Amino acid sequence: MLISSLSGYLLVTLALLTAHLGGAHSTWSGGQPFFAKVAAFWIGLPLIWLGLLLRVRYVRPPDPDKLCTDSSTSKMQFRSS
Repeated sequence: MLISSLSGYLLVTLALLTAHLGGAHSTWSGGQPFFAKVAAFWIGLPLIWLGLLLRVRYVRPPDPDKLCTDSSTSKMQFRSS
């Protein structure tokens, strides 16, 4: 469960890193002015990553000792057949 919830964040981080490396450290964006490359690939991408990081909700897993396992405390009422 933990791996599946982290995989999206890992993929976004790797995609942003790939865009940074492709735009800032290669000749792929060679026709652009230097300030545009700095704004897009050195400032913009880290800010996108920071914004996504701030949206992450950290949830502690429940304590197994405090879980209710007694079915008599359930408020649900079932029809008997």
